[in-house]
Amino acid sequence: MSESKKFVIISALLQSGEMTLFELERKTNFSAHIIKSKISELNQLLKNVVTIKLMASHYKLVIENQVTFEHLFSGKFHALSNFNSSGKRQAYILKCLVDSDYILKVDLAEEMQVADTTITKDLKRLREMLKDFQLSISGTPNRGLKLNGHESRIRLVLIHHVMDYLPDDFRLNQAVQSAIDQYALSKNIEKKSHDLLEKSLAVSLYRLSQMHFIEEYPYYYNKFLMIPELENLFETVETDVGLTLSHYEREFIQFPVYVYFNQLTEIALDGHDTQTLETTFQKMMFEVEKQFLIKINRSAFFKKIRTHLITMLNRMIFHVRPSDIFIGEIATSFPVATKMAEIALVTLSNIMGTRAEQAELGYLAVHFELLLQEKNQNTYHHIAIVSNGSLAIQTMIKQRIADIVGS
Repeated sequence: MSESKKFVIISALLQSGEMTLFELERKTNFSAHIIKSKISELNQLLKNVVTIKLMASHYKLVIENQVTFEHLFSGKFHALSNFNSSGKRQAYILKCLVDSDYILKVDLAEEMQVADTTITKDLKRLREMLKDFQLSISGTPNRGLKLNGHESRIRLVLIHHVMDYLPDDFRLNQAVQSAIDQYALSKNIEKKSHDLLEKSLAVSLYRLSQMHFIEEYPYYYNKFLMIPELENLFETVETDVGLTLSHYEREFIQFPVYVYFNQLTEIALDGHDTQTLETTFQKMMFEVEKQFLIKINRSAFFKKIRTHLITMLNRMIFHVRPSDIFIGEIATSFPVATKMAEIALVTLSNIMGTRAEQAELGYLAVHFELLLQEKNQNTYHHIAIVSNGSLAIQTMIKQRIADIVGS
């Protein structure tokens, strides 16, 4: 994050002209020690391009090479450091592909000051990773490389594989940030949902500023019921950025709200969503029953697993890991249920066209184990399940056990 802090300091000085150390502390929320340290690093890093001078207790940005400075400040400031990391290089390549119609491989190598063979290896890894997002990189002679795919999936790649490496390219202003914080406080959402909502909104506003819009979804997913607190957030955003967010834009931005299990989450499905959800469930259960030669009361099981299935499918679509991970104990304690869950996950992955996180296995195995316990409740009089999961997960398990054996 050191380069992020450097960029914040440069931004503050560029906006204000000159600032005292105290003013910089207030503006950046960094300590005096960090500010002085980063200014020293900047003066070495940007030698002959820009210098931060201390004049009569005021720090002032003195630009020595305007052309180079503008080139760096327009988004390529990060190219000056830390490209020893393959992840950082890949993030930067992705950002360049997203921002440009075409880009030459030789230009990427020059900007990052790495060998052409290094870029080739990074591109190979990127192409493999992008398959999960149904995106591809094509090459055209004399024009260069181009990123192909749907806008919603391009945003997901930015959220999950670029933003953490280049956070300053997607910074929210104070008004929008405050609105998100207020929403998170009012709904008491978990920090991971809060952070993901910030990313979703920041990336969406970045793409909208470049006139890239989501006009349809190439996949099925479950809509979240609009609530007043979210409506207030969107009104603040629309007023601040001066544009109206379409129905599709709003639904994409708010996906972090409904990808985690939460008793208070209200999922609103229209007729098409409901039918698609049921069809997906039926296909999943057909494969499980076929493999295990077992007959399951699908209607009853669907009622039990419906909310979990909704959030799990949304996590798969938006490439979000589950909030809790069962570590080994589930597979060891409930091998049959785990095998059933494995078949179910493979089936869902094939249906949705995206990879399911391995961490989903434990959740699904719990549901199948409770299903098996229910089928054999005349034999099983005592059930003990130990979980180190969150309160939400423990609540889910308690509810399912209560449904089977009573409270």
